[in-house]
Amino acid sequence: MNNLQYICEMGMPYTGMPSTRYQGSKRKFLPFIHKALARYDFKSCLDLFGGTGSVTHLMKRMGKNWIYNDIIKANTVIARALFTNEKVSLGKNELLSLFHARDGFFYDNVISEIYPEIYYTDTENNEVDIVTQNIHNLEDDVKKAEAFYCLFQAALIKRPYNLFHRANLHMRTKEVKRSFGNKVTWDKPFIHHMEKFYDELVEYRLNSFGSQGVILNKDAFHIDCHCDLVYIDTPYSKSRNKTETNYFNFYHFLDALLLYNNIRVLHNSNYSHKPIYNPNRNWFDCKDEMDALGRLFRKFYRSIVCLSYRSDGYPSVEMIKNSLSETHKNVIVLETNGKYALSKKFEENSEVLVCGEPE
Repeated sequence: MNNLQYICEMGMPYTGMPSTRYQGSKRKFLPFIHKALARYDFKSCLDLFGGTGSVTHLMKRMGKNWIYNDIIKANTVIARALFTNEKVSLGKNELLSLFHARDGFFYDNVISEIYPEIYYTDTENNEVDIVTQNIHNLEDDVKKAEAFYCLFQAALIKRPYNLFHRANLHMRTKEVKRSFGNKVTWDKPFIHHMEKFYDELVEYRLNSFGSQGVILNKDAFHIDCHCDLVYIDTPYSKSRNKTETNYFNFYHFLDALLLYNNIRVLHNSNYSHKPIYNPNRNWFDCKDEMDALGRLFRKFYRSIVCLSYRSDGYPSVEMIKNSLSETHKNVIVLETNGKYALSKKFEENSEVLVCGEPE
């Protein structure tokens, strides 16, 4: 039994993947996902809504041919940094030098101008302006991805909730008694966090060489390639308390850094957090999520489909199971406790997988 099999079969915490700060990350559920996917005979896998890359990392560890896809540009840059089968090419001194203005180069101040007192302090905004432009001026694309990975992780960890959906710098700077968050972490400088995440990336890449794959930045409905298995982890439209999960609104600032020269045109000043995307934009363009999922199931009718979901999500697990049954056979629902969920009562907030085989 190899190390991956041992970790998954013993239900131990999954190791080898850098820590993640995204809502809905599947990192802690990878042993469950591995056990579920191992029941199927497949050689290639499409991680359709790749996010943090946790499941793509699992596919690499399982020796599968993999395709990572995500519509958010920043996520594909993170994937490029994580899944390149080489040692990190950006030197530690190169990373630290990104904080210094270069002689003879005119630096813009887009972040300081558009986002004052929204996400970071004035000093930090100035740093982000300089670092971002220095990264864009790197000539090597892999080095760019590695540097942006470090910047993105630092930007996330310094934010309350690790999100950019509100102009709430005051939650960090106000002198009040706190019941959540980590003000010490929030207040540590960008250079401290970026150096920490650089070290994480170096360690990860040294120990993660595996199968080679493809990274895509496409709308899920516009992917034309075929894989034996398609793993789907859409943003949950609503949970029982009716809260929306909108990754375009949550993480728009990371994409803004990639589109630095266009922020002045893209940002929406009608909202206090100045998003570069419509805050109401969602992952699908159908009349509702059930229609969108049905469209995906029809699109990938020739592949094994495994959809991660939450037991209290809407549409319900039973609705999704019935929809998948229209295009696939042997549809099952697995729950994190290892039982077949099917029509049984789900545990509160449990993770489930709805899986079906091609007809």
